[in-house]
Amino acid sequence: MSLKINEKTENPLFKRKEILIEAQVKGAIPKKEELKKEIASLLGCTEDTIIIKRINSKFGENKITANLHQYETPEALKETEEIKKRKKEKKK
Repeated sequence: MSLKINEKTENPLFKRKEILIEAQVKGAIPKKEELKKEIASLLGCTEDTIIIKRINSKFGENKITANLHQYETPEALKETEEIKKRKKEKKK
């Protein structure tokens, strides 16, 4: 997978950078965790400071775009973002 940064905007109010990345992929679209590892190595930061907001792709193309936020610290991320985890409902 090859990554390229298309747009990078500094947002000092929220202590983050808003980034648009384009990636060439082979085969299936990677999972968020795999994409997060690749982006962290490209940006030179840790995975716990990155939130991927959206992954876009078009049918039949091997190119994806991803919108993400890179925070200065994990604490800044926790202050700003609401991390939702799906809770499985118990069947009766």
